[in-house]
Amino acid sequence: MDKVIKGIVLNGGIYLISEIEELFVGPNEPDCRLINPYLYLDGNYEKWPSFSSQTDIIISSSCMMTIVELENTILAKYLELTA
Repeated sequence: MDKVIKGIVLNGGIYLISEIEELFVGPNEPDCRLINPYLYLDGNYEKWPSFSSQTDIIISSSCMMTIVELENTILAKYLELTA
């Protein structure tokens, strides 16, 4: 399966870049898996959440405002950071 890497805007205006997978679960259950999420702010990249070494995060899509395609330069930098 190909990796799906997207830009994610969380409620509250937090910008993430992450590999993302949809999970098929019951109602009111977290339904998205973020793999190697990075906070993106003013051209800087920081592992997210910064207080944990966990690289596989399960969240609810209701926490997301939108999911977008990335510009090539931003995607290339993310791939470099996660290689």
